[in-house]
Amino acid sequence: MCNSKQEGPGAREPACMLCRRAEADPDMCGDKLQKGGLCAHVFCMLFATLLFRQETDRVGLMGFLPRDLLIAVWRAAQKRCCVCGQSGATIMCSVPECERWFHLPCAKEGGCVNVYVTPFRSFCPEHRPQQEVEATPEPGTECPICMEPVEDRKTFTTLVCPTCKRAWFHRDCIQGQAMRAGALYFQCPLCRDSEEFPVEMFVMGIRVPFRLVSFSFRDESELNAPRLARQSGLESAHGFSESEAISPSSHTPVPLVLVSPSPETGSRSRPQHAAWQQALPSSSLDTSSISRSRSTCSRSPDAEDRVHSRRAGPGRRRSRSRQQGR
Repeated sequence: MCNSKQEGPGAREPACMLCRRAEADPDMCGDKLQKGGLCAHVFCMLFATLLFRQETDRVGLMGFLPRDLLIAVWRAAQKRCCVCGQSGATIMCSVPECERWFHLPCAKEGGCVNVYVTPFRSFCPEHRPQQEVEATPEPGTECPICMEPVEDRKTFTTLVCPTCKRAWFHRDCIQGQAMRAGALYFQCPLCRDSEEFPVEMFVMGIRVPFRLVSFSFRDESELNAPRLARQSGLESAHGFSESEAISPSSHTPVPLVLVSPSPETGSRSRPQHAAWQQALPSSSLDTSSISRSRSTCSRSPDAEDRVHSRRAGPGRRRSRSRQQGR
């Protein structure tokens, strides 16, 4: 099952049974798991068409049964990738009338979009979601992350912030920032928008992991924020200074509100076209883990004092009562 090897001299590492790659971009494909003779990337399994996951992760490979994985491999052997032309494509475009298939590692090369939230939809180059914001970069505009020039228009590899319309990014650059920042701190580096910007990046196929940010990223962002703000001519969001917005010592993360297209949020986010509504249903963005992390980070001192008083023990409580009697 996972006995296939990556082509090339001296290659011994087992290949993913779904994409047939021993080495692939971890930001796109995720970790490679091996168990009981099975070997597959996490997102190769999640995005594979007609491959269903069990309710518990304890069975098979992360909840995917060996029988179902073998059926997916058999089915993929009859499908050719629309990007590389090789057989073994496991991902089909989510648009019902489209019959294009592709490998997950080929997606970026071919301009395909994968939406990294439940239900993990994928789109071919013809049906992929497009940014609806009307904006054109000024001549000489640079990516604020790598400081290299961007293209002169919106493309698959060049994205723009839908809020300020002045921050233009390379796809690879904003993907790298999303992986370092995590969902709590992912925001536009220029206007600091943490509502519409993350949602649009999700829809454009940017993977944003739901985890806490690393201190190294916050330190780096704190150093670069004043320079980026001066270049853009924009003030920091919510009236904070650049250092206050992302200071590691503040213990309060920058708020992240994932706004999905719904009647309740229509007043805050611009209308989304049908493909985006299919890709991001209201229930697909689970922010419960973010809320728990945010509540933990923002615990008030009074609550901590109450916790300590409950743990103080009878001796300490008696001593406090004596001092109050005096």
